Amino acid sequence: TRFCRWSGQDKSGKKLESKMGKDVFPYPGCSDRRERLTDEMINLMVAMLKTSARRAGTRVVPMEVTDTHFAARIQTLAEFMVRNQLGRRWSTHIEQLAQWMFQDEPGVSVMRASWKTEETLQYDTVSAAELAQSLLPLVETEEQVDGMLEELVDLLTNKERKEGALQLLADIAPQIPDEYRKAALKSLAKEGTARWPVAVPKYNGPDIEARRVNVDLFYGYGVRELQRSPVIVDRDWLHEWEVRTMAAEEEWDAAFVKDLLGEPLKSPRGGRTRKGGQAGKSTMGIADYRDIVREQTTEAGRVSAANAHGDQYEILTVYWKAVDAMGVPGVYWLRMHGDLATPAFAPELLDDPTGEYPFIEFARERLTAQLDSSRSVAALHAVDQTTLKLGRDAETDHMQMTGLPTVVAPRNRPITDLMMGPGQVMRENRPGELRTLTVPDFPRGSRDFLEGVEGRAFRYYGLPHALVPAEIQQLLSGAMVEDFLEGLSEVIKRMIQLAQHKLQPDDLARILGDDGAPIATDSSEIRAAFNFHLHYDPRLLNLEYIEKIANVLNNMVLPMDVDQSVMRSEVAQILVQGIDPNLARLVTRSKSAANEGERKAEMDAFMQIAAGLDVEMQPEGVDFETRLATQDEIGERFPDTITRLAQEYPERFERLGRRRDYLKQGLTQLENANIGKTGAVPLEPEEALAMVNGQGQ
Repeated sequence: TRFCRWSGQDKSGKKLESKMGKDVFPYPGCSDRRERLTDEMINLMVAMLKTSARRAGTRVVPMEVTDTHFAARIQTLAEFMVRNQLGRRWSTHIEQLAQWMFQDEPGVSVMRASWKTEETLQYDTVSAAELAQSLLPLVETEEQVDGMLEELVDLLTNKERKEGALQLLADIAPQIPDEYRKAALKSLAKEGTARWPVAVPKYNGPDIEARRVNVDLFYGYGVRELQRSPVIVDRDWLHEWEVRTMAAEEEWDAAFVKDLLGEPLKSPRGGRTRKGGQAGKSTMGIADYRDIVREQTTEAGRVSAANAHGDQYEILTVYWKAVDAMGVPGVYWLRMHGDLATPAFAPELLDDPTGEYPFIEFARERLTAQLDSSRSVAALHAVDQTTLKLGRDAETDHMQMTGLPTVVAPRNRPITDLMMGPGQVMRENRPGELRTLTVPDFPRGSRDFLEGVEGRAFRYYGLPHALVPAEIQQLLSGAMVEDFLEGLSEVIKRMIQLAQHKLQPDDLARILGDDGAPIATDSSEIRAAFNFHLHYDPRLLNLEYIEKIANVLNNMVLPMDVDQSVMRSEVAQILVQGIDPNLARLVTRSKSAANEGERKAEMDAFMQIAAGLDVEMQPEGVDFETRLATQDEIGERFPDTITRLAQEYPERFERLGRRRDYLKQGLTQLENANIGKTGAVPLEPEEALAMVNGQGQ
C-alpha cells in the first residue's frame, strides 16, 4: 500500500492495454496515478518523532535527594554518548525505528542497545621488549612465572631460538604471512626494532541499531513484553571480512568458521569463489528454535534472500533467559547458523549489569496484552488510499477530457480530416457539423468527499490538516511523541548503565571531569541509581505557539513572579530550543552558569577599577541583583583592600561607589517596571503575613 505497487503498472502513470492485458476503462491511457496517502502520513509522523528526539530536553532524577550532582554527571554522560559517540547514527536509527513502527505489520520495531569495543591494526616500529609486552597477555597462563617477559624477549632476539619464535608468532598471528614474521625477527636481532601490526583502540562506546520485527528480529508467540520472551533470535547478514573480524574478536570455533565460509577456489577469471559454505542461505524458520520462533521465511523467501545476500552470511545471535545451578538468573547467548550442527562458541552469560535482553520495543499501539496487536498505518488506511486513488483518477480523467474534449463529427466524415492541435486548421463541409462533446463539471460533492476521506485519515493520528481541530492535533500528536520518547529514554538509560559498567575510571574522568563526584559502577547501584527522561512538547514546532507562550510569560506570569520562583533561564532555553535547538545550545546557559558569569564579570570589574582602569557601565543584559550581591561579597572578603582604596586612591574608591549607585538604580528601575505592569507593589513576607492575620493596613 505505501509503495503503490500493483500489477499492470506503467511508469507513465497511465492505464495501458499492453501492460494490463485487458480492455482499459474508461479509455486507453486514462489515469493510473500513485496516491501516496499512507506514505505522506508516515513521513509526517516520522519527521515529527525525529525532530522531537533531536530537540528533546533531558532530565535525570536521582533516587536519593543527596545525589543531585551525581544526576548532573549522568546527564553529561548521556549527552556525550548521543552527540559525540553515536552522532549521526543516533538520528539514522531513530528514523528507521519510526519508519518500521508505522509501516510494518505488526506495527512494532525494536532498538538494539549494546556496548561495542573495537580495535584496529596499524603498523608501528616496536622494540623487542614492547613486542614481548603486547604478546604477554596472549601466552601467559597461571603456571607461568614472573620472568615470562624476559623469556619472551630472549625468544624474539636469540638467533638460536628462531624456529621457536616463528612458531610463537604463527600461533598468535596466523593471518600474517611467514615472510613478514621472518623479516620482523631478523630486524629485531639486527637493529633491535621491527615493523609489526599493533592493535590500537578504535571505538569503545554504545552501539545502537534499529531492528525490523520478523526480518531482523524474531521472538516467541503471544509475547506481552519483549523482556518476557523465552528466546530472541537476532539476525545479521555479514560479509566475509566482517565474519572473520567478529570471529577473531569473539574467538569463534575454527571448524564453525570453516564450515560457514567454505573452501576458497581460484576463479578462471581471476575472481574469488568458494566451494560449499553458507553464503546467501537463510535458515530462519527451520532452525533448532522453530518450536518457539514463528515460521517467517518460506522457500520462495529463501530464494529471494539468497539473491539479495548472495555474498553475505547469515549469523543468528540467540538470547535466552535461564537460571544456573546456584539459582542465579541471567541472559545467555550464542552465535550460530541454522544449517551448521555446532554454534560459533559455547553458550555464555551476557556481560550486562541489568540482567535483561539488549532490546527495547516500540509499538504504535497496544490493543491487547500481546505485543503484536499493534496495527500498521498501511493496514488501517488501505481502503482510504484506494478511495482517494479512484476519486483522483476520475478527477484527472475529467481534466483531460475537459482540456482536450472529444470532437463530434458526422458519421461519414473521414477521421484523418480532423487535425487537432495548436495552429491547426479544421475545415467543415457544412457549417456546424463539428462540435466538441460537452463534459459536465466535476461534482463539487466528490471533491468534498475526497477531502473528507483525507482529513479523517489525518485526524486518526492528530496530524496537521484543515479538517483536524487543534485540540485533536495536540492530544494525539503529544501522546505519540511522549510514548516514543519514553522508549528512547529506556534506550539511553541502558546506554548509561552499560557505560558505568564498561568504562574505566580514567575514561569516566575524561568525559565527566575528575572532580571527585561519585558515579555508580556496582551492578546493584547501576540498576536503580536514577531515572532518565526525554521530554518535548510537539507544539513547540509551531512558531505561533512559541510567540503566544512568550507573550503570556512576559506580560502575565513574570510580572507576578515577585519571589523569582519561575526559572527564567530554563524558560528561555525551552523557547529558544523550540525555534532552533542548535541556536539554543550556542546562546543559552543554565541559571547557575549565568549567575556565575555575572559574578565573575563583577569580580573582574572590581579588579580593573582597583588597578586604576575605567570600566564602562553596561546599559543592557546585566543581572543587577547578582552584581550587587557580588559587590557585597567583595566587601566582606576584602575589607582591607576597600579601606586602602578609600585612603590611598580616593578616585578609584569613588569610581566603585558610582558603579554601585548605577547597579542600584538599574535594580530600582526594573522593580518599578514590574510594578507598572502588575499595578501593585510586592509585599515583603512579613507584611503579607501581617495582612493575613488582620494586623496590616
